Amino acid sequence: MTHDAIDEALARVSERSRPETPIDDGLLLAYNAGELAPAAAEAVERRLARDPEARALLKELSRPLDEDLARRVERIHLGGRRRSPWFAGVVALAAVALFAVVSLPPAPSAPMEYALEVEGLVAVQRGGVSAAPSGGRLEPGSRLTVRLLPRSEPDAVPSLKVWLVGADGRLRAADAGDVTAKGGAFRFSAEAAALFPGFGHYELVLHLASTPDDLAALDGMTRDAAQRTSPGLGWWSVPLEYAEAAL
Repeated sequence: MTHDAIDEALARVSERSRPETPIDDGLLLAYNAGELAPAAAEAVERRLARDPEARALLKELSRPLDEDLARRVERIHLGGRRRSPWFAGVVALAAVALFAVVSLPPAPSAPMEYALEVEGLVAVQRGGVSAAPSGGRLEPGSRLTVRLLPRSEPDAVPSLKVWLVGADGRLRAADAGDVTAKGGAFRFSAEAAALFPGFGHYELVLHLASTPDDLAALDGMTRDAAQRTSPGLGWWSVPLEYAEAAL
């Protein structure tokens, strides 16, 4: 045997003993779908004839889509070594879905529940969300104080605005009062003489919203219209009478 023949035989043995690189999933999918050119298809068939792992993979890729997808996802989670264009598509779709989830605004949570306390009326009225105060009389020289107390820790402190509703049914900002907020609790306080334009029956309306901008456009609306259109977190109403002291 010549030296050239010996070298050629050794090369063939070395080629057969060299570990096969994993065959590409995308190539097998194209072969299975009949999308390869004849020469490429013949090369895949030669590889299948000598590579049992490639044959097993082709059989796996020929399974119905739902079973195939489940196994592929499992391989991704286990850190499988194959990364084909098919896998890249799955990963890209997953990335898009994840981006959509984290970039969309969160769904609004259930409104916080607040307890309402009213002081300064002839009889102090107390109540909650489901049992609003029944109202009372406020006399000249007295001071009205209203507190909204959260029943649990709020995620973010909203904004509060207070209105008076007169005989015309429209909201008039109670600018004569002061609103303070601390830890999710609100306090509105005002001198009766400065708050009311005259003796009569009024309704004090308190409204919580996410931002001050949600409250800015409600001045001058009727109470019902404002409650229908405002994206508020809660409404509270205190009917009261501003009157001279009882004899």
